Amino acid sequence: MKRIILSLMILALVTPLAALAAGTPEVTRAVLCTAIVDREPVGAVETITTGEQTVFFFNEITNGAGSTISHRWLYNGTEMASVPLKIGADRWRTWSSKQVWHLLPGELKVQALDETGVVLAEQVLTITDKP
Repeated sequence: MKRIILSLMILALVTPLAALAAGTPEVTRAVLCTAIVDREPVGAVETITTGEQTVFFFNEITNGAGSTISHRWLYNGTEMASVPLKIGADRWRTWSSKQVWHLLPGELKVQALDETGVVLAEQVLTITDKP
């Protein structure tokens, strides 16, 4: 019985330390782009015109192995999607994408959030009418 209690006490002490060891994820790069090639963003954009097809939100993460971040996609302030992304190593590249061809002129904002909802990075894309 003493061994069980001792084991539980050790587990209670070690579990928080393991959580701390995972670290807090940090976004070292955040890019809105039109493509991903060889795990790298291509065609960084700040403005697109209506009718364009797909937008990617690329992040490079450090110090977050074992954690999860989320990409929250907002169109004119209204959430249109939340995409959870697992971080597999202390240096990790990840991305999510959205089809945007149907959106009218406005603002598309994408946020990278940690597991507690803290915004780690944010990018804004303006959608304009075709000339």
